[in-house]
Amino acid sequence: MTDEPQAGASVPPDLKFAHYRVLRRSDGSTWELGRGSMGVTYKAFDSCGSTWR
Repeated sequence: MTDEPQAGASVPPDLKFAHYRVLRRSDGSTWELGRGSMGVTYKAFDSCGSTWR
């Protein structure tokens, strides 16, 4: 799965996990904070608590 925008594609849909919405940069790419053997960490918004994670 790729969440990077394709050339000529429209704005990608929001990525959501439970009540978190993954934030995107101005170019539409996901805002990746880190990467390791257990997975990838993204900057996200907590829609239930209205806090940044």
